[in-house]
Amino acid sequence: MIYNDLQTITRLTMIYNNLQTITRWFTMIYKQLKDDLKWLTTNYKMIYNDLQPITRGFTMIYNDYKRICND
Repeated sequence: MIYNDLQTITRLTMIYNNLQTITRWFTMIYKQLKDDLKWLTTNYKMIYNDLQPITRGFTMIYNDYKRICND
């Protein structure tokens, strides 16, 4: 009886340790995803700001092209 109880306690301890490990993994994954999302958001803004002048330049060229072709 006591032996069975000790085995059960040992199994429960192993399960508890495994759950702690899984919780640590999920915490690390969550932190990494949070950092990646922050990085993506920051760099998206930078890329968007870098592309604005290029887009304006293409718009000016296109408008000049339309004006020249219609003249």
